[in-house]
Amino acid sequence: DKCKFTLNKEAMERDVFEDHNVKIFERDFLAKHLQMGLIDMTTPFELIAELKYDGISVEADVTDKILSARSRGDASNDIAADLSPVLAGYKFPYAPPVPDDESFGMKFEAIITHVNLDRLSTLRDKGYANSRNGIIGLFGSSDVYDYRDLITLVPLATSIEGIDRVSEIEFMNKYYNSGEYLRYSILRGTYTEILFQVYKFVNS
Repeated sequence: DKCKFTLNKEAMERDVFEDHNVKIFERDFLAKHLQMGLIDMTTPFELIAELKYDGISVEADVTDKILSARSRGDASNDIAADLSPVLAGYKFPYAPPVPDDESFGMKFEAIITHVNLDRLSTLRDKGYANSRNGIIGLFGSSDVYDYRDLITLVPLATSIEGIDRVSEIEFMNKYYNSGEYLRYSILRGTYTEILFQVYKFVNS
Protein backbone atom coordinates (compact mmCIF):
# COMPACT_ATOMS: atom_id res chain seq x y z
CA ASP A 1 0.00 0.00 0.00
CA LYS A 2 1.09 3.55 -0.64
CA CYS A 3 1.28 5.37 2.69
CA LYS A 4 0.75 9.11 3.00
CA PHE A 5 2.41 9.28 6.42
CA THR A 6 5.03 7.28 8.31
CA LEU A 7 3.89 8.02 11.88
CA ASN A 8 0.44 8.11 13.43
CA LYS A 9 1.51 11.41 15.00
CA GLU A 10 1.97 12.99 11.57
CA ALA A 11 -1.58 12.08 10.56
CA MET A 12 -2.95 13.32 13.88
CA GLU A 13 -1.22 16.66 13.39
CA ARG A 14 -2.97 16.96 10.01
CA ASP A 15 -6.27 15.85 11.58
CA VAL A 16 -6.65 12.87 9.21
CA PHE A 17 -5.83 9.98 11.55
CA GLU A 18 -9.47 8.87 11.68
CA ASP A 19 -9.72 8.86 7.87
CA HIS A 20 -9.01 5.27 6.88
CA ASN A 21 -8.60 6.29 3.26
CA VAL A 22 -5.35 7.89 4.43
CA LYS A 23 -2.73 5.16 4.76
CA ILE A 24 -0.22 5.39 7.60
CA PHE A 25 2.86 3.16 7.75
CA GLU A 26 2.72 2.82 11.54
CA ARG A 27 -1.00 2.02 11.76
CA ASP A 28 -1.65 0.20 8.49
CA PHE A 29 1.61 -1.72 7.99
CA LEU A 30 3.67 -2.23 11.14
CA ALA A 31 0.69 -2.55 13.50
CA LYS A 32 -0.88 -5.18 11.23
CA HIS A 33 2.28 -7.29 11.41
CA LEU A 34 2.19 -6.89 15.18
CA GLN A 35 -1.46 -8.00 15.37
CA MET A 36 -0.73 -11.03 13.17
CA GLY A 37 2.06 -12.10 15.52
CA LEU A 38 4.73 -11.83 12.83
CA ILE A 39 6.70 -9.34 14.93
CA ASP A 40 6.60 -8.16 18.52
CA MET A 41 7.64 -4.99 20.32
CA THR A 42 10.97 -6.25 21.69
CA THR A 43 12.48 -8.75 19.24
CA PRO A 44 14.70 -7.09 16.60
CA PHE A 45 13.82 -7.72 12.96
CA GLU A 46 14.91 -6.49 9.54
CA LEU A 47 13.06 -4.39 7.00
CA ILE A 48 14.27 -3.43 3.53
CA ALA A 49 13.52 0.14 2.49
CA GLU A 50 13.75 0.90 -1.22
CA LEU A 51 13.55 4.17 -3.10
CA LYS A 52 10.42 4.68 -5.20
CA TYR A 53 11.25 5.67 -8.75
CA ASP A 54 8.54 7.69 -10.46
CA GLY A 55 8.20 6.62 -14.08
CA ILE A 56 6.36 3.94 -16.04
CA SER A 57 6.09 0.35 -14.78
CA VAL A 58 7.44 -2.20 -17.25
CA GLU A 59 7.22 -6.00 -17.16
CA ALA A 60 9.67 -7.73 -19.47
CA ASP A 61 11.08 -11.08 -20.55
CA VAL A 62 14.86 -10.81 -20.42
CA THR A 63 18.10 -12.62 -21.14
CA ASP A 64 21.05 -10.23 -21.47
CA LYS A 65 18.58 -8.07 -23.39
CA ILE A 66 14.84 -7.48 -23.43
CA LEU A 67 12.95 -9.95 -25.60
CA SER A 68 9.48 -8.50 -25.05
CA ALA A 69 7.97 -5.88 -22.76
CA ARG A 70 4.64 -4.48 -21.72
CA SER A 71 3.36 -1.77 -19.43
CA ARG A 72 1.39 -2.66 -16.35
CA GLY A 73 -1.46 -0.75 -17.95
CA ASP A 74 -4.98 -0.98 -16.59
CA ALA A 75 -4.56 -3.87 -14.15
CA SER A 76 -8.25 -3.92 -13.15
CA ASN A 77 -9.28 -4.66 -16.75
CA ASP A 78 -6.19 -6.74 -17.57
CA ILE A 79 -5.18 -4.28 -20.30
CA ALA A 80 -1.49 -3.63 -20.89
CA ALA A 81 0.32 -1.77 -23.65
CA ASP A 82 2.88 -3.71 -25.72
CA LEU A 83 6.21 -1.91 -25.35
CA SER A 84 8.18 -4.49 -27.32
CA PRO A 85 8.51 -2.27 -30.42
CA VAL A 86 10.34 0.24 -28.22
CA LEU A 87 12.25 -1.90 -25.71
CA ALA A 88 12.91 -5.23 -27.47
CA GLY A 89 16.66 -5.55 -27.93
CA TYR A 90 17.47 -3.11 -25.09
CA LYS A 91 20.84 -4.45 -23.95
CA PHE A 92 22.18 -4.89 -20.43
CA PRO A 93 25.95 -4.57 -20.90
CA TYR A 94 26.84 -6.19 -17.56
CA ALA A 95 24.63 -9.27 -17.95
CA PRO A 96 26.25 -12.54 -19.07
CA PRO A 97 24.93 -14.03 -22.34
CA VAL A 98 21.74 -16.05 -21.78
CA PRO A 99 20.00 -18.19 -24.44
CA ASP A 100 16.55 -16.90 -25.40
CA ASP A 101 14.91 -20.13 -24.20
CA GLU A 102 16.26 -19.45 -20.68
CA SER A 103 14.65 -16.03 -20.37
CA PHE A 104 12.98 -14.93 -17.15
CA GLY A 105 10.67 -12.16 -16.07
CA MET A 106 11.74 -8.81 -14.69
CA LYS A 107 9.95 -5.71 -13.53
CA PHE A 108 11.47 -2.30 -14.17
CA GLU A 109 10.60 1.32 -13.69
CA ALA A 110 11.27 3.21 -16.91
CA ILE A 111 12.53 6.67 -15.99
CA ILE A 112 14.31 9.57 -17.59
CA THR A 113 17.10 11.15 -15.57
CA HIS A 114 17.39 14.92 -15.17
CA VAL A 115 20.42 14.95 -17.48
CA ASN A 116 18.57 12.99 -20.16
CA LEU A 117 15.47 15.12 -19.69
CA ASP A 118 17.56 18.17 -20.63
CA ARG A 119 18.88 16.31 -23.68
CA LEU A 120 15.37 15.25 -24.68
CA SER A 121 14.08 18.79 -24.32
CA THR A 122 16.87 20.07 -26.57
CA LEU A 123 16.50 17.31 -29.17
CA ARG A 124 12.73 17.62 -29.39
CA ASP A 125 12.67 21.40 -28.81
CA LYS A 126 10.02 20.82 -26.17
CA GLY A 127 9.87 21.61 -22.47
CA TYR A 128 8.75 19.14 -19.77
CA ALA A 129 7.50 20.00 -16.29
CA ASN A 130 9.45 17.12 -14.70
CA SER A 131 11.01 13.73 -15.42
CA ARG A 132 7.74 11.84 -14.97
CA ASN A 133 6.02 14.03 -17.57
CA GLY A 134 9.05 13.52 -19.78
CA ILE A 135 8.94 9.71 -19.74
CA ILE A 136 5.15 9.61 -20.16
CA GLY A 137 5.35 12.08 -23.04
CA LEU A 138 8.18 10.12 -24.64
CA PHE A 139 6.36 6.78 -24.51
CA GLY A 140 3.25 8.44 -25.91
CA SER A 141 5.08 9.84 -28.94
CA SER A 142 5.39 8.23 -32.35
CA ASP A 143 9.17 8.75 -32.45
CA VAL A 144 9.91 7.19 -29.05
CA TYR A 145 12.30 4.60 -30.54
CA ASP A 146 14.58 7.39 -31.80
CA TYR A 147 15.17 8.41 -28.17
CA ARG A 148 15.38 4.97 -26.59
CA ASP A 149 18.93 5.57 -25.38
CA LEU A 150 17.56 8.31 -23.09
CA ILE A 151 15.36 5.80 -21.25
CA THR A 152 16.80 4.34 -18.05
CA LEU A 153 15.35 1.08 -16.75
CA VAL A 154 15.64 0.67 -12.98
CA PRO A 155 15.36 -3.04 -12.02
CA LEU A 156 12.68 -3.74 -9.40
CA ALA A 157 12.04 -7.50 -9.21
CA THR A 158 12.60 -10.81 -10.99
CA SER A 159 10.60 -13.99 -11.46
CA ILE A 160 13.53 -16.02 -10.08
CA GLU A 161 12.37 -18.23 -7.22
CA GLY A 162 14.20 -19.28 -4.06
CA ILE A 163 16.24 -16.11 -3.67
CA ASP A 164 16.09 -13.70 -0.74
CA ARG A 165 15.29 -10.06 -1.43
CA VAL A 166 18.75 -8.63 -0.73
CA SER A 167 20.39 -11.22 -3.02
CA GLU A 168 17.79 -10.44 -5.68
CA ILE A 169 18.48 -6.70 -5.50
CA GLU A 170 22.25 -7.24 -5.62
CA PHE A 171 21.84 -9.57 -8.63
CA MET A 172 19.69 -7.02 -10.47
CA ASN A 173 21.98 -4.12 -9.62
CA LYS A 174 25.05 -6.03 -10.77
CA TYR A 175 23.72 -7.36 -14.07
CA TYR A 176 20.58 -5.43 -15.02
CA ASN A 177 21.23 -1.80 -14.22
CA SER A 178 21.36 0.55 -17.17
CA GLY A 179 22.76 3.54 -15.35
CA GLU A 180 20.69 3.60 -12.17
CA TYR A 181 20.61 1.05 -9.35
CA LEU A 182 17.64 0.09 -7.22
CA ARG A 183 18.77 1.93 -4.11
CA TYR A 184 17.90 0.44 -0.74
CA SER A 185 18.77 0.28 2.93
CA ILE A 186 18.50 -2.61 5.36
CA LEU A 187 16.91 -1.41 8.57
CA ARG A 188 17.43 -3.46 11.75
CA GLY A 189 15.93 -2.97 15.19
CA THR A 190 12.92 -3.35 17.41
CA TYR A 191 9.44 -2.14 16.49
CA THR A 192 10.04 1.41 17.70
CA GLU A 193 13.57 1.59 16.29
CA ILE A 194 12.40 0.41 12.86
CA LEU A 195 9.54 2.89 12.90
CA PHE A 196 11.85 5.84 13.43
CA GLN A 197 14.45 4.51 11.00
CA VAL A 198 11.73 4.45 8.34
CA TYR A 199 10.74 7.99 9.32
CA LYS A 200 14.36 9.09 8.91
CA PHE A 201 14.71 7.20 5.59
CA VAL A 202 11.58 8.83 4.16
CA ASN A 203 12.63 12.32 5.23
CA SER A 204 16.12 11.85 3.85
